[in-house]
Amino acid sequence: MSPWLLRVELSREMILDKKLSVDRIAAKVIEEYEDFLNVMFSDENAQTLVLRLRVMEELEGKGEDSGDVTDDTLKHLEQGYLRDLKLQGVANIRKVFIRSSKRTKILVPDDGGLPTYKQEEEWLLDTEGVNLIEVWAGRVDSMGA
Repeated sequence: MSPWLLRVELSREMILDKKLSVDRIAAKVIEEYEDFLNVMFSDENAQTLVLRLRVMEELEGKGEDSGDVTDDTLKHLEQGYLRDLKLQGVANIRKVFIRSSKRTKILVPDDGGLPTYKQEEEWLLDTEGVNLIEVWAGRVDSMGA
């Protein structure tokens, strides 16, 4: 185990705004890097919310040039891997906005009479980013089948 420790302070406001918790964030880091990092975290009620990350094994074979853990290695870990870690939601969709819209539905009677028009309200989700494959995975039958 490396003597180096990466201390990450979390913003309480952002955690509350995103409806996350410290233990949920720690669980995601453990899930992603369980063989690589030892994760310790503060209590949810602590004055400062902190994650402490320690490298457990040598980096050799993990894509790094050297097996030695240095402060540069931890900076690279923070700036690269941890910033790209998906905590919740769908990859490539940064924000979702909900809005309502009125649409006109045309009702054509079976007896051949005049159509009637009915206004309906529908709710729409607008996204910042796109990932239809992941959103629809398992919900839509394969088009080739």
